[in-house]
Amino acid sequence: MKSATLLRLIAAAAVLMACSIPTRRADAFYPEEHQRVARLSLYLLGEMYPATFDRCLKLDGRDSIIRTMRYENISYAPEKPTLISGLIERIAWESLSPDFFRDLEFVDVDFSIDDPHDDSVLKNDDEAMYSTKEDLFLEIFFALFGAPHGNFTSYNHFINIGSYGKSRFDDYDGYSYQFIQEFGNQYQTDAKLLGKALDEGTIWYNSDAYVHAPGQQWYDGCSPSVERYSFPTRYPSRVEELKVRFPLAKNIGSENCGVPFSVFLPVDNVARFWYGRFLETGDPLDLGPIMHAIGDASIPHHAAGYLGNWHQAYETGMTDIVLAVVDSNSDRDEIKKIVESWDRIDGDVPDGLAPGDYTKTPAINWSVEDLVTWMALHAYRQYIEDYEPHYRSNRSHVIFFDKARELIILGTAMNVIVLKKALSEY
Repeated sequence: MKSATLLRLIAAAAVLMACSIPTRRADAFYPEEHQRVARLSLYLLGEMYPATFDRCLKLDGRDSIIRTMRYENISYAPEKPTLISGLIERIAWESLSPDFFRDLEFVDVDFSIDDPHDDSVLKNDDEAMYSTKEDLFLEIFFALFGAPHGNFTSYNHFINIGSYGKSRFDDYDGYSYQFIQEFGNQYQTDAKLLGKALDEGTIWYNSDAYVHAPGQQWYDGCSPSVERYSFPTRYPSRVEELKVRFPLAKNIGSENCGVPFSVFLPVDNVARFWYGRFLETGDPLDLGPIMHAIGDASIPHHAAGYLGNWHQAYETGMTDIVLAVVDSNSDRDEIKKIVESWDRIDGDVPDGLAPGDYTKTPAINWSVEDLVTWMALHAYRQYIEDYEPHYRSNRSHVIFFDKARELIILGTAMNVIVLKKALSEY
């Protein structure tokens, strides 16, 4: 987003004459993997707790939010099943849907800030977007230079465990490029990005954009995710918090401005919101986004807060590993044993988790946000102990099959215990 709209379009047209654009997603699992893990989790719930599973099938609540959600780039996803196809298939589909929610608006600033929702002729003209697909030049940039492209809502699907004790808004903050600059290590660079690291290059391109949030001019509910996933404890109101989280941008990257200095919402907050919606409405479709949050928390790069460092390559490698777990009777048995060990009442329920609390045994009476955070603690340990040392020494992608399998098994078990918890509490 480095030039005015007309120049971007001219450049885009020129590039289009010379190349074709591949498509890639910037999600944690690819959509099919979210779907497969959710489907397995629901079937295991039925095998272990048939009465609870039957109760799920009989739910008739309707959540107006999940039922009227707008989607962006939905063509990337498997076809949305109707309820006639079966409730299990529809819940499983909703477990992939959060990566396509049209609920986080970026505003690209051209010249000076103006109304991004007014497309009148002779405007500056700031552009409102929910994905890279809405900016042709941006999409070409990401496709040509190897940066992850997709829907901006996915920026809310990280939890930076390394931010503990340094976080600005939550126990653990979400994605923050400013944090990466100060405390992180970017190993994946690309000559096509002029030698920039992947996070650096991606965020650099968005340096003249800001997240449209409550309290800002012209905000009309266009970023509902930031309202839904914000649970302020350090600011007097949600509006006050979001104004600090998401500073406005200028038409050129500037200190303390725009997306590079924004702190997105952590993925445990995503689970907390949808869990609350389920308890309020009894709509079984709300269970899908909860499982999505658990799946994202089980990805080492999401728990460490990186877009880059071979995040995309890790996702691609997950496909075969998920299929292997789904098809393995021994892995299913292992998941059941883990669920049974967690299906207990903890007499000393934690009020938040520290990084060292990965050694604790989860319990069904833990809060959903702590259950998601516990999952992320394990993913983060793998990132720090296994993946980062390899990246630092070899500057290349690797996926450790047994480690990745372990996270899928833990994540599936967490899905099952959270499903039982939700259906028992409703």
